[in-house]
Amino acid sequence: MPELFVITGPNGAGKSVLSKSLLPETVNLPVFDGDKMFYQLLDGFYQELKVSKYAREKAGEALQVTFERLIRDSILVGSDFAYEGHFSEQTSWLTIERFKSAGYRINFTFLSLETVEISLQRVAMRVAQGGHFVSPIHIRHNFYGNIEMLDKHLHLIDRLKIIDNSSHLSRILLKMESGRPIYIRPGMLPPWHTSTAPVLFAKIAKCV
Repeated sequence: MPELFVITGPNGAGKSVLSKSLLPETVNLPVFDGDKMFYQLLDGFYQELKVSKYAREKAGEALQVTFERLIRDSILVGSDFAYEGHFSEQTSWLTIERFKSAGYRINFTFLSLETVEISLQRVAMRVAQGGHFVSPIHIRHNFYGNIEMLDKHLHLIDRLKIIDNSSHLSRILLKMESGRPIYIRPGMLPPWHTSTAPVLFAKIAKCV
């Protein structure tokens, strides 16, 4: 069975830095990073067009074309695929549904942060070091939206892993397979998970 590996989490959780290491040791795949590719494309189009609005439009269009081609090619031959990003919108899950319908096993890794303030601080630090800016409203939306949408789409996920990356030492908080917890760290999830992920917590409650 072909496998899809998805990595998500709030802004500043370390997706881009850790994505490759979050894949199983037996899996050697590039991890598609839409944000990284977008800014690479944006730089190129800005050099050509000299107008930020048009450059962003062109970069967005080129990104979608590239992503669609990679998805289509992978599904066509049944090869494994890995990508990272935000899944705080319903439309973000259409790609996962597409792979699921094509017979893929869905592996989902969620990099968690204890508070939205950590997310805001890390983005601010990244910008200070020359990284890309994300507005506070989008940071907050992604922080809560990612877990809310995960809770809504748990039925699509075959293997789920939640990792706390709030400090320099990452900790596995939860592992689930086929909708059943197989590992729960004592005192595992931040309080905000309880209200934003009721389906997930109902499954956990049955096992503790």
